[in-house]
Amino acid sequence: MSFLNRRKSTANYIKEADVNVTLSFPFESANILFCYSIIIPRLLNKRPTILFPISLTTDAHLGNRPGTFIRKALINADMIFTRGHYTTKWLLQKLKIPHHKILTSADPSFLLNHEENCKCEIEIEQDNAALVPHPILTQDTIVNIVDVMLKFFDHIYIVPTEVKDLKLVKPLTCRLNPNRCTLLDVSEVHPHAVKSIFQKFRLVVTFRSHAGILALTSGTPTIMINSRSDLKFMDILGHYSLERYFVGVEDLTLRPHYFFTAIASMIKEIADSYSGMKKTIIERNYLIKNLAELPGRYLKGILE
Repeated sequence: MSFLNRRKSTANYIKEADVNVTLSFPFESANILFCYSIIIPRLLNKRPTILFPISLTTDAHLGNRPGTFIRKALINADMIFTRGHYTTKWLLQKLKIPHHKILTSADPSFLLNHEENCKCEIEIEQDNAALVPHPILTQDTIVNIVDVMLKFFDHIYIVPTEVKDLKLVKPLTCRLNPNRCTLLDVSEVHPHAVKSIFQKFRLVVTFRSHAGILALTSGTPTIMINSRSDLKFMDILGHYSLERYFVGVEDLTLRPHYFFTAIASMIKEIADSYSGMKKTIIERNYLIKNLAELPGRYLKGILE
């Protein structure tokens, strides 16, 4: 950004760089600024250019225009690290990015470790589950999802992980049974502490990708809900071969009965196979952590 604001010192820094690293924001936000963040450093210093971690959407402005400026920008990268296999497949098949330019990695959040001094001492009810909301939801929808979850668990925690999520759910406290529902605000809590909280839940239903990662790396079975066009959710679940626990938020509008029935069916399936699923998640975490370390090892090899 400072380069685009014509601060000459930034251009000089880029010229002297040994390697260019573009920390890519979600590809649904990909625009001319994102493209120039790849192309301009390459033009200035002719050094290797690395992109990570790529996630993207299959929305029309990308999927129907594989020859766009975005593809041309990606072709200029020496290596593209994706968040998972679904994004890798889409880059190869739809944008026709050469195979040798792509490595499947994982979201850096998978590298977040437990830290004893960041543990949260909040008492959590025994038979519990958590719902992580998102502003795309209406308050009625949140209440309906909670009602579905209460058929399987004694207590439900609504856990907003961002301030704007908290503003959405605060007014709901008067509509929920205080003996069975608790609002647990972690919007300003350290991620290590949030992870220790998620470890105490038997299930997390989330509309937030990073909340899903914190839950899964804690060994907690997770149902993820978002737009089907946003591949990062499938990337995350795909690392565990748990893609069947993804629900498209589009169904909430197109076929609401199916939406809530699907969530209930998934919760029941997870409850019936809880121990085995939890064991599988914990075992996979080590392998996924190695994937998340790939960009760092690659960068280290270049600099050495």
